Amino acid sequence: MNKKNKIKIGETKLLLKIKFPIIKKQSKTMFTDYFKNHEIKKLHVGCGSNFFEEWLNTDTKFVKNKIAYLDAGKKFPFSNDCFDYIFSEHIFEHLDFDEAYNMLAECNRVLKPEGVLRIATPRLDFLIELYNDPGKQIHKDYVNWATKRFLKKIVNNFDEKEYLNVFVISNFFRSFGHKIIHDKDSLNLMLKKTGFNNICEAEVGLSNHPHLIELEKHDRVIPKKFNELETMVLEAKK
Repeated sequence: MNKKNKIKIGETKLLLKIKFPIIKKQSKTMFTDYFKNHEIKKLHVGCGSNFFEEWLNTDTKFVKNKIAYLDAGKKFPFSNDCFDYIFSEHIFEHLDFDEAYNMLAECNRVLKPEGVLRIATPRLDFLIELYNDPGKQIHKDYVNWATKRFLKKIVNNFDEKEYLNVFVISNFFRSFGHKIIHDKDSLNLMLKKTGFNNICEAEVGLSNHPHLIELEKHDRVIPKKFNELETMVLEAKK
């Protein structure tokens, strides 16, 4: 590494050190304004580009006056019992076990009694089904789509009839920043261990709680039918 590169790296680190306190300060202002101006308090964890009106949208990618900074793997900067609802879509699979456990514990802490957490995350079962039943039409369609979308070297070197489910399954586990793919039992257990009860499975976009209907937007990223194939949604009450 030459001296010029060393200087650039050092400058980057210094810039982050300067900006991060500013980001935290601006986020704190956003938190204060949100609580002051909203009767029903709704926290969106890991919003990405899926921004909701009437929600406190948070992510590790800060956007001034729009998305506040929040690291789901660390202690949340909120007092106990302050949110009515919390929603998270396709972030849980990007957390390792300690981070995921922290996220659920913190969600439980900051929810009001009877508050509801809704989590949407890929389900391990769909990968097992994809492997065990490769002839099912939607599985064949998914493998064809995922290979063309994510596995260009397979496309360039194999015929379409040679697009195997194992390539797609392996890619799903190791790509996209995924760390753990949960099933209903593992997520259910973690929710119980972190203090939640009345845990139930819901369909994508549907809920018995009006504030939690039609929140999932991962079908903006992948086709709707494949999002429904991939995703499990659990709701749990404090």
